[in-house]
Amino acid sequence: MSIKKKMTTDEIIKEYKKGRRDFSNIECKWANLINLTFNKVSFRNSDLSYSSFENSTLKDCDFSGTNLEWSSFSSARLIRVNFQNAKISWSKFNDAYFEKVDLRKANLDWAIALNTNIMSQADLRGVNLATFAKDISEIKQEGIERAHAEANKLKSKMPFDVWMKIKFSVNNTADKFRILMQDMKQSIGSYAKNIGGILGVYGRVEKSEREYVKEGMPYKHDSHPEYKRKIKEYEK
Repeated sequence: MSIKKKMTTDEIIKEYKKGRRDFSNIECKWANLINLTFNKVSFRNSDLSYSSFENSTLKDCDFSGTNLEWSSFSSARLIRVNFQNAKISWSKFNDAYFEKVDLRKANLDWAIALNTNIMSQADLRGVNLATFAKDISEIKQEGIERAHAEANKLKSKMPFDVWMKIKFSVNNTADKFRILMQDMKQSIGSYAKNIGGILGVYGRVEKSEREYVKEGMPYKHDSHPEYKRKIKEYEK
């Protein structure tokens, strides 16, 4: 295993301006590379964990095999970027623009890409989509809890301002999840009560619903045990 050359954010920017395009096999954790443009740059097999590329344009760049855990590409433009086999877990791509991006076999566990065109413009073969949220509705309680726990573990391992950004990002995602859950509960509760009222008007059930009540017996739907059970289930 080769030793990675350590570089700072300023060194990367300075060398890029001089014409350097090969930054493969380097280590630059918590790099602040926001609002920049990188064209035909290789960060292959590097360690850029906890870094930010927010609002940057990355065109024909290579991040294959790179560690990008807990990094942010929010509002970035990603054009023909290679992320094959990259570690991008816990990272954020919200509001990013994708164009022919290669994410084959990348680790995107617990990463999020809200409000993007990733599904039509990225090759996601070999990616575990079960733990990768492409929409607010795909965020999971398990992911929120894990994110809080993992973020707390990082506090002593990085500069405080970087940790605060990560913590803020986790809290922001948790807030979106909380609002979604509240909206869903209200919508489901309203729908269920409305259906209960409608069925209660008719006062009788069809033979096909005999699993809920005795055949032909009238009942007020919102007082029915099965209805109450459903409401409790929805409101959990």
